[in-house]
Parts: sequence; C-alpha cells; structure tokens
Amino acid sequence: MTDQVSPPVHAGASQTPGVPPEGVPQETKIGASRGLAAWLTRHKTSFAFTSYQSGRLLLTGTMPDGTISVNQQHFGRAMGVCWDRDGLWLATRAHLWRLENILKAGEIAEGRFDVSLMARTMYVTGDIDVHELSVDQTGNPVFVNTAYSCLAKLDPIHSFKPIWKPPFISELAHEDRCHMNGLGMLAGKPKYVTTVSQTDVADGWHGRPLPKGVLIDVEDDRIVSDRLLMPHSPRLADDGRVYAVDSGRGYVVEVNPQTGNCVILHFAPGSSAAWHCLASTLW
Repeated sequence: MTDQVSPPVHAGASQTPGVPPEGVPQETKIGASRGLAAWLTRHKTSFAFTSYQSGRLLLTGTMPDGTISVNQQHFGRAMGVCWDRDGLWLATRAHLWRLENILKAGEIAEGRFDVSLMARTMYVTGDIDVHELSVDQTGNPVFVNTAYSCLAKLDPIHSFKPIWKPPFISELAHEDRCHMNGLGMLAGKPKYVTTVSQTDVADGWHGRPLPKGVLIDVEDDRIVSDRLLMPHSPRLADDGRVYAVDSGRGYVVEVNPQTGNCVILHFAPGSSAAWHCLASTLW
C-alpha cells in the first residue's frame, strides 16, 4: 500500500537556474510506502535521488506534522548525486553542479525546512555520461566517466582529468566500452567500481545474452567478482562489508571481497531502472 504525496513547489530547495524545456511537467504524482514517513522521522534523515529520463532531482524528507515532503527540480539528464559538507554535488548531461545549503545551523526556512539548496557553482564537463560520483579526502569530486570508461576528476582546462581505468580498457575513447557505472569509496579514495562487462570495443557491453558484470578493486586492478548481471552502486559498510545492486536480476547483494561470492540480501523489483539514489542525514 502506498500514500500519495503532493510535492510542494517550493520545498527545501530553490528553483533551478534556467527554464525547463517545453513539455516538462512541473509536478508529478509520487507514491510513498506508508511506513516511510515514520522511518525518516525515527532516523532523523532525508534523501535525494535522481531520474535521468525525466531529468529531475528529488529531495525527500518529512514535514513538522510528520507527512512526507518531496521537492523536485529539473536538471537535464540528472544522474550521479552526492551529499558533502552541507551541500550537494549533482551530475547532469554536460555539467557538474554544486548546490549549497544557504541556511545556518538551526535556521528554519518558511517555518518548515532546515535545508535550502541553491545552485552556486557549475563545471562544464561535456556529455561524458557521469553515473555516480563521490568526494575524495580533499573534498573534490571523483566521478564515473561512463562515456570514457574511467574514473575522473575535474580539470581547470579540459573536460575531465582521468585518474584510473580498468585493466581491460586499452585506451580512453568516447565509446562507453564497458559501461562503468558504480563507485564505492574507502577513506576518501576510490576502492570499488562496477562495470556491465569487460569488453574493450565501442558499446561492447550491449548484446544478448547479457555479459557478465564485474566488481573491480581499484587499488590493485583486481576483478573481485564476475558473478553479477548489470551491477551498480558498490558500497562499503563501516565493518568492511561490501554491497552492490545486482540490477539485472533485481537483487541487493553482499559480495565477499576475497572470494567474490555473492549473498542475496533483498529482492528489489524495479532496481534495474536507471535511478541513482543517495540517502543522507541532512539535519
């Protein structure tokens, strides 16, 4: 069962600079599980997620009366998102945005919102299809450059600065050879990435049957597991456990970093949809 949520027009984030293209709806109907509001309130958390097909950044939290608040803003092909230092990094079609929380600690906007995000900095990357991103120990963004099959950082002159590529990728080319998509960090450094295949030709990850997806240890260029189907979003827990989304099968799994064995934790129908989500404590 779900509750219908009416997204407020001005809630928790400012309007995005620029005018959305014609035909882009300003509001959508959103359903939420009945237990979500209580869970968010109990854990004092909120979360942001993106939908690249509709080009939206959505911020979700709870109102003072305990109901769910959803704010949606238009960003063309919104993809990777990361909360850091009281602000949000967001990757879009050809840009990397930095949205800052303009509220001081303890300040409340409109009597309801303790976070108000404003777009303050925009970096032009070109169309490199950034899927996931995080920040390193210096606070600078590290992102999955899917189009060029590498991890990258911002560069003051060029579209990006490559910092790592899988061992099976022979050269950097705008060809999306393996569909690298996920990034997991450890102590401010890239630790794991996921790719849909180990192919080294343009769009080689397409085809039937679907190729074996892999989890790669960035530190030693080691294939940790090739037992995944369209893997996404590797994550490390504080106790060292490694998790990933086996989106081709619809599972959330735990991966043994030594053996590569995968243990199914949860079946999540619809997890193969290209949604990139971040759960963050915002207050």
